[in-house]
Amino acid sequence: MVSDVFLFKNITVSISKPNHNDAIRNFADSMQNLQGNLHILEQQVPVQRQVAYFKFSDKLKREQSAQLPFDDERVDEIYAALQDEQAAETAPIGKAEKRRLLTLLAISRSVKAFRMLQSYIKHPDPEVADWTAMALMESRLALETELSNEKQIYIATAMGGKGQKMRFSIVLYAKGKEPLLPFQRQTIEDEVTFQFSHADCEIERLEIKDLYVRLLCLIPIKANVQAIFDQILNGCNEFGDFLQHGFTISNVQEITEEDILHEIERQQNESTKASD
Repeated sequence: MVSDVFLFKNITVSISKPNHNDAIRNFADSMQNLQGNLHILEQQVPVQRQVAYFKFSDKLKREQSAQLPFDDERVDEIYAALQDEQAAETAPIGKAEKRRLLTLLAISRSVKAFRMLQSYIKHPDPEVADWTAMALMESRLALETELSNEKQIYIATAMGGKGQKMRFSIVLYAKGKEPLLPFQRQTIEDEVTFQFSHADCEIERLEIKDLYVRLLCLIPIKANVQAIFDQILNGCNEFGDFLQHGFTISNVQEITEEDILHEIERQQNESTKASD
């Protein structure tokens, strides 16, 4: 299989840390330069587990290289074992064996195995649900490589995505210590909705609190995230300059309220020191 794995870490931009603008700009540039068919896992799976899956998959491919691709009979045997159809006569298979069987289906280069994984993921064993998602993705990549002979690029993020969009947790910050007013809250909601509709982004959750705005959203892989949020902030601030021109962004995990309050406290302390 011709594919690349890209691992993206947390990116933070703050008004008091201008160098972080370079980080997000480099992130956007790296996405723009990707050439090939792009894939992103929809489920939220820790990056470490994704790496572990691919390492295990590579190991199995080396061990099974003489037998690949598997014929339908071998695929049926693997799937039957995964479903544990003989459980009445033998002890149920363990988590490690289920992972091995799922990975065998993934590397089989079989359309039938792909369909089996599609069926299994609808009601997976909870202890291997993440592994099932990874197996289905690898099976898809392998088949698309053979059918199209094009480079398949797998983008790994812990928060996953949807289709050609990546999931982000993003926080905007109010200026000063006064709570956002009702008209300011409405302005933020309207501006985010407007800019997102033009950039083909999706809002999964929007929370507007007294001193911050938290978003869980889907943004196209090749979109310029910095430009989108510059437009949102500029649009809001035309009506009173009430948002800081900076934000926190992560595709590793949702930004917690504790993290947000810590960042607000840090910003206020720096502002106090600057005014002394």
